[in-house]
Amino acid sequence: MGLPARTLASEAERERCAVALRRAHAEGRLDHDELEERLEAVMTARTTLELRAARRGLPLTPPRPAAGTLGRVHRAALGLHTAAYAGGNGAAIGLWAVTGEGLFWPAILLVPTTGLLAAHAAAGPVLRHAWGGAKRRARSRSR
Repeated sequence: MGLPARTLASEAERERCAVALRRAHAEGRLDHDELEERLEAVMTARTTLELRAARRGLPLTPPRPAAGTLGRVHRAALGLHTAAYAGGNGAAIGLWAVTGEGLFWPAILLVPTTGLLAAHAAAGPVLRHAWGGAKRRARSRSR
């Protein structure tokens, strides 16, 4: 079931709409008079339908990912990587133990896969730092 056609607009929704209109003006999509007219409509809008009317003809802004999405994705991937590491290496060690425990050949698997898992775990903070820097640069360009 969707929202009613006459859902009341919040102050935050009005502000987001005004920001989108100012951005469209900065991009050259609206002239100054059109911007002023639409901003007036936004400030007096009572419903979300009126806000949508003020943005008519402008491109939709892509939705932003929820805060913390990158961290959650990284943790989930790291969990899968850890499970695969433990399963694969555990099976190799079990096979080595069952076949007579001669030369420890599972080390051929353990050394590189341990390095890969450690690199994956260490990449999390690096990725979050890089993502935060990219977001900061995008915000400074949009101002």
